[in-house]
Amino acid sequence: MKSYFVKIIIPFFIIVFGCAERELPTDPDIDPGLGGEYTKINGILPDLLTRVNSPYLVTEDIYIEAGTILTIEAGTIIYFMEKKAFYIFGGLRAIGNITNSIIFRAFEHGWDGIHSTAPTDSLLFLFCRIQDVFLPFESQIKYGAIEITNANLIIKNCYFENNYTQYGGALSLSNTNSEIMYTVFFYNESVVYGGAILSQSSSNRIINNTIVGNFCLNFGGGIVIVDPVYEEIQNNIFYENFSYLGDPRIELVSGNSINIFEQYNFLDTVSQNPLFISDLDFHLQFDSPCKDAGNPDPEFNDTDGSRNDQGAYGGPGGNW
Repeated sequence: MKSYFVKIIIPFFIIVFGCAERELPTDPDIDPGLGGEYTKINGILPDLLTRVNSPYLVTEDIYIEAGTILTIEAGTIIYFMEKKAFYIFGGLRAIGNITNSIIFRAFEHGWDGIHSTAPTDSLLFLFCRIQDVFLPFESQIKYGAIEITNANLIIKNCYFENNYTQYGGALSLSNTNSEIMYTVFFYNESVVYGGAILSQSSSNRIINNTIVGNFCLNFGGGIVIVDPVYEEIQNNIFYENFSYLGDPRIELVSGNSINIFEQYNFLDTVSQNPLFISDLDFHLQFDSPCKDAGNPDPEFNDTDGSRNDQGAYGGPGGNW
């Protein structure tokens, strides 16, 4: 284990700041608020959401019933009205592709995110974009743009951006087994724990992700871990994450550090820069120190057979 893991044994103090209403980006090609056609949905969903009926507009909370597996087709766009949420009691197959992502975003002023407790099947997010979730202090929902409890979860080739919650700005996991790979966590924010990810009593493989520009008002701008069962964290890029307390990259709040396996991550310092293409394009420049810097085991090789490049665009699934 690296020395920057610190067990917090003193009470923490929640720092509360006022939150201004955020302006959300609009795109005239897809935004139904600018005159496009859309399909309104609410309540219990069927087992398929098709691209041809997209974009969808969620006017009330939506649900996947226990025993139902919902498939969302590649290229589907789902807008949520303010304070509307997506609850999963069954299973989910949100399977986009490299040219047609599945997008979950706010219609105007933020939405309440995706939440699943003890679903009856596994959850898969592939080539999805999750953005604009807004859970302020007064919200009844506190955890995660995606919040998963007692479930099996796979997240690959996804993008979490501009989400604000009390715990786990992008992703909150509790008693969950997950694989989180080839995913970008950018500009997410939480108040208490985990600007990007909060993991509690879970077993996770967090491999080849880019975790950049996330913020927490208290502990851990990147990943916060509470009572880990097993956390494998390797080949990731942590850059310009910030928190007022604890380590802004990876913070162990409680539990045994022996249950955390961490290696081959880019852990930014004042003098280091991963050399992204730009402030918004997190592919690596040719002379990036993250090139060929991940785990040298051939299991993690890039698609061209070379040694693993750290970050979301390295490794066997990073060619997107």
